[in-house]
Amino acid sequence: MEQLVIYTLFGNSILFIMSLAILFIALLISDIKESGVAATVFFVIFVTLNIFGGDLPILDYLTWGNVGLYVGIGLVFAIIRTFFKGKELTSKYKALDDNNYDKKGKTLKEYKSNYDLKSSIFRWWFLFPFSVITWVCGSIFIDLKNFIYRKLGGVFETIFNA
Repeated sequence: MEQLVIYTLFGNSILFIMSLAILFIALLISDIKESGVAATVFFVIFVTLNIFGGDLPILDYLTWGNVGLYVGIGLVFAIIRTFFKGKELTSKYKALDDNNYDKKGKTLKEYKSNYDLKSSIFRWWFLFPFSVITWVCGSIFIDLKNFIYRKLGGVFETIFNA
């Protein structure tokens, strides 16, 4: 295993792999929990550890081209994700009963203003590889759950109401 990984952390490739796995999991969880601050903290810790104790040439990858490409792709993803989040909130608003506390006396724009769009945009923009994973996988699992429930829900409701 030591020979398969060319980068190390404090002279140990296992520590490097563990720190990379922890970073990956932390960024996924940060996106799921919608916490851009936590993601930033974990990323800064990872970079600091690798600059002072590792041999991953992080600064060599920070070229204008790489940064521009990453920020550009992230911006496009953030725009697309914002559009679909707006559609999602619109459908939630329309599904609410008129007497519902969240909808009562509010226009669609007022309802959407309760969503913290600013922090989500920056999270989607700068964590787009992880946001794509959580968005696509989350949507697939929700759609699968809804499909299964539509097919089998009647059976369970019959048992439940017996």
